[in-house]
Amino acid sequence: MLRHWERLGLIQPAEVDPHTGYRRYAVSQVGPLQERESELVAQIDDASTSLAQVRRGLLAYEEGHAMISSTLELGALPALHLHAVQTTVLDESEIGPALTQLLATLRDLVPATVSSAVDLVLIYDGRAEEQIVVSAGHPGLEARAGLHQVDVPAEPDGVTVTFPDGLSDVGDAWIALDARLAERDLRSTGIYRQVVTPAGLVRLQAPVRPR
Repeated sequence: MLRHWERLGLIQPAEVDPHTGYRRYAVSQVGPLQERESELVAQIDDASTSLAQVRRGLLAYEEGHAMISSTLELGALPALHLHAVQTTVLDESEIGPALTQLLATLRDLVPATVSSAVDLVLIYDGRAEEQIVVSAGHPGLEARAGLHQVDVPAEPDGVTVTFPDGLSDVGDAWIALDARLAERDLRSTGIYRQVVTPAGLVRLQAPVRPR
């Protein structure tokens, strides 16, 4: 084992007998070996964590793709009118934290008895350059301080995908949806919608255009 470590460059003999070639190692050399062991253990832990994240992402993608294949519908999307809390982000990576804050604000503005009985609608409007307007609200909710009126036009050509048991990662679901649309020479565009029912059903909707 010591010679194996030597070949790897982890340790060198403190002394080598010139006649017999016998290697001697000093007790002090144990310290650097222990440090190297700790470094390798940390690297293995990091790699294991990364591998687990990749596996979860692949599983979510595969589950999303299977659900999309079975529930995908092409057709017109209705107009939406709602009062919502709103913020602006620079790219998709900022949507998650922004939504967390928006939903907390929405809970403060809307009584729980109301919000738990109606659909939650999330709107992602990325039509402006270098920004995405994110809105969260309830259709039919009356205007009140802190809420913006959001009007989304009807779309003659759109896609709807339904997830009866909710979503673990909506980002992966959108990616899987775009991949499924590409197989039909279509692409999603415009204002994206995400509807969450009180029962936990999630519906993703977007306008579609030819690729």
